[in-house]
Amino acid sequence: MFIIGNIFENSNSIKEILEELVNTIELDEVILYDKNTLIPISFFSNKKVKEKAKLEKICSAIKQFKSASKIISNTFNDLIINSNFNTIYMTDFTFSTYILIIYSKKDINLELIKLNLSLSKTKLEELIEK
Repeated sequence: MFIIGNIFENSNSIKEILEELVNTIELDEVILYDKNTLIPISFFSNKKVKEKAKLEKICSAIKQFKSASKIISNTFNDLIINSNFNTIYMTDFTFSTYILIIYSKKDINLELIKLNLSLSKTKLEELIEK
């Protein structure tokens, strides 16, 4: 469990919603980040991962990207990275969070992901903002 995740009374409910997202859309992983600190709040994966090391690397890369964006006076709402192995999609999610999605299936439509995110956003906002 993440340190910031322990702050939320509903951390198990948050993780259940992330698990539902992963299973519904056949994603590999979903990570919910605090918007101000980019510290992971919650995480769910269908793959066996070395959680701490991997999340630290991802978090570090995102912080560097965010810092570079500030230097050139740009902000970002969506970030999409495609590779031969998977796609990484990060977006502004709730008032206080970003969500990062990793998927390897090539036939998953990004619009389907966005639709499912919008459907689960209200539930997550209620749990996080409490």
